[in-house]
Amino acid sequence: MTAGTMEVAIFTVVWRFVSIAFLPSMGIGISTITVSGVAYGARNIQNFRITLNYSTLLSLTITALICAIFFIFAYLISNAFNFISGNTEMIARTAEVLRIMVFYNLFVPFGATAVYVYQGVGSGILFVII
Repeated sequence: MTAGTMEVAIFTVVWRFVSIAFLPSMGIGISTITVSGVAYGARNIQNFRITLNYSTLLSLTITALICAIFFIFAYLISNAFNFISGNTEMIARTAEVLRIMVFYNLFVPFGATAVYVYQGVGSGILFVII
């Protein structure tokens, strides 16, 4: 069974906010490429570990904060960004889906940091294949 127009509209609204929660992890991860590559090239394992831990923790903290805001204010966000004002069923379903999808974002910092660190040491393609 395929989704109707309401489900597509709900997904569109929710995915925009899921994408917003991705942005800090991607930005921190991209900067991790350079820093981890420099530490790896200098054979400085201590700085390499600090880079990996700091970028993961910072990404996770920022993403968790954004997800908490989206979870707490899901109904208000859904009400403000729905295409049809006054459609209470659509607003309620959008808030419900947004509250579920924020948990998806909590795993992004771990994967993004790992991929970008491997890319910094020159093994990015190999890690993606594995």
